[in-house]
Amino acid sequence: MPDCTHLPASGRRFSACGPPRFMARCRTGKKGEPRLALRSIASRTALWVLAGSTLVLAAIGALLLSLTRTQILEHTHHEAAALAANAGSQIQARIDRVAVSARMLAAIIGTRQGDAEPLLRDALAANLDMD
Repeated sequence: MPDCTHLPASGRRFSACGPPRFMARCRTGKKGEPRLALRSIASRTALWVLAGSTLVLAAIGALLLSLTRTQILEHTHHEAAALAANAGSQIQARIDRVAVSARMLAAIIGTRQGDAEPLLRDALAANLDMD
């Protein structure tokens, strides 16, 4: 590994690869040119900016996923409650129809006792809710 330092006319040693505080060591590249083992300040800064951006993007993505999940769960809960209420109202309407039919049959049979059997058979055939 060649030495990347030389002594200028002023007598002060410095690195041919750059100031020592920014560069750790030099290595020989193609055709004897020195190359950097550590990257320059700009590339290191760009790397940290990329890492920070990735971290921020990941945090925002996680937050967005959490909020979307919460919103979907609330919407699903609302839809399930609406479906349950609709089914409940349909069941209640069917029960009410059966109750009204039963009251009407009871009132009609109360006045005509002799025609009860054919009247009940016709009512059960016409109204499928009553079994």
